[in-house]
Amino acid sequence: LIFFSMSFVGQLNAQQKPKFEFWISSLDKAGYDRVTYHVTEDSIIVKDGPYDFIYFSKNYKKDKVVFRAKLDSLEKTNLYVIASTISNDSLKSQYTNLCIIDGMILHFHFEWSNNEKSTTLSNYYLYKMNPFVDFVNRTIPQEYKIWYDKEELEKQMKHCPKNRILD
Repeated sequence: LIFFSMSFVGQLNAQQKPKFEFWISSLDKAGYDRVTYHVTEDSIIVKDGPYDFIYFSKNYKKDKVVFRAKLDSLEKTNLYVIASTISNDSLKSQYTNLCIIDGMILHFHFEWSNNEKSTTLSNYYLYKMNPFVDFVNRTIPQEYKIWYDKEELEKQMKHCPKNRILD
C-alpha cells in the first residue's frame, strides 16, 4: 500500500509540472554562423546554421543537427528548477554593451504552456541567464560549449560609459 501511494504521488507530481522548453542562439555575425541549443523536457538538440540575419528560429531548414541527447532524471529535475527562476521574472527585449561592435550575442527564448519570454544579450552579462547557459554547457560536448564569461563581460561593461549600456 505504501509503495502504491508513493508511486501515485510521484505520477501526480510529474503530471503537475508545467511544460517548459528553451532555446539559446549563439550568433557569430562576422563568421556568418548561428548555433542554436534547444532544451525540452526530455532532450537537448544542438543545431548549426548560417546567420542569415536570423537571431532565432525554431525550425530553420538550413540548420543541421550536430548533437542530440536525452536528459537523465537529474537533468530533468534541474531543468524545472532553473525554469522556476525565470518564470515570474520580467526580461527586457535586449541588454547591449554598445562599446563593443562585434562579439558575443546570445538570444534566449523560453516557453511554458501558458507563457513565453525572449531576450538578447550583446556583450552583456546578465546573471539571470547564467543557469541556462550552465545547464546547456554541462549537457553538451566541449566543442559546442557556449562562451559566457562573467568576468570578461563585466570588465567590458565596466569600461563602457553608462549611456552606452542598454539595459
